[in-house]
Amino acid sequence: GQKFTELVPSNIAGTIPILGIQGSTGAADLRPERQREIETGIDATMLHNRLNFEGTVYEKRVTDLLLQETLAPTTGFSSLYFNGGSMRNRGIELSLSGVPVQTSKVTWRTTGTYSMSRCTILSLPVPAFRPATTINGATFGYTFIQPGASCTQIWGRDTLGAEAGDAKLGAIGTPIQRKLADDNPDFNASWINTLDYGPLHLNTLLDGQQGGVLVNITEYEYDASKTSPDYLVPRHPGDLTGQERQAAFAKSSRPYIQSVSYLKLREVSLTYDVPEAFAHRIWGGIRSARLEVSARNLFTITPYESTADPEANQIARSAAAGVPWDIWAYPPSRSYYLTIHLGM
Repeated sequence: GQKFTELVPSNIAGTIPILGIQGSTGAADLRPERQREIETGIDATMLHNRLNFEGTVYEKRVTDLLLQETLAPTTGFSSLYFNGGSMRNRGIELSLSGVPVQTSKVTWRTTGTYSMSRCTILSLPVPAFRPATTINGATFGYTFIQPGASCTQIWGRDTLGAEAGDAKLGAIGTPIQRKLADDNPDFNASWINTLDYGPLHLNTLLDGQQGGVLVNITEYEYDASKTSPDYLVPRHPGDLTGQERQAAFAKSSRPYIQSVSYLKLREVSLTYDVPEAFAHRIWGGIRSARLEVSARNLFTITPYESTADPEANQIARSAAAGVPWDIWAYPPSRSYYLTIHLGM
């Protein structure tokens, strides 16, 4: 349906077979997008391998973007794909690992990572446009593809002079359409630690994100039905109540475009190496044994007010194709494991 116009089989009155043309028409000159990437970095090792640094920066440019044009109904078709425009993505990835403590009994290894990327539309052969989206973009917000701007910027309804979190938002200002947020996070970071003390090994993984947003339709549904826990009393001093969010939403998309910054304890584990002699005494065929207790998703700190995870997205796809949103997503599970490793 993109390069070739497809014929769809159907029939008239259930008996006469025909071939009809579907809504989209193909473009014979359509070609793949092209991308060029340049990357450079540095790896450094110091203090007899006890300190290691890795850094990478990159820039990727994509040309001949695949765009979709809405056609006039008089053409007999609804849309057409064509090539045009270019975009750029720049990013940086950093990693620092080391061994702060190393003795005959105790070893502590730690690694920190940091990454960020920025996407910009460089050119378009058509005026700036709003991609089609599953949710009602005119109500909850939409991505807006515009030369010189972020690929993942979110526009929506707002009022002049309004500030995020303003309880009087729905009653002030002139309605306008403008940029409200950006789906792309400012950065992602993680911190990994391993502590060895004799036969005991403790491992932890902290993971975090600063920035990024989700449209919280779950909270909107609670507010609209007047069943949200904070409909009359705010969760925290200075927060909007559900009633105030609904009043504000009459003029602005801001109340339900919410930050998904987070800090997670993704995984923690404690392992014990059973002495070989003891393991062999239990069963002669065992060469080694290890007991492990571990857990995942022990806690999450985030300003995002939802039963779901701040990393949820109702439809997994490119962020530029539509605003990420959450409605009745299932909460993340907290998992615990007891594992026995045997070496035969």
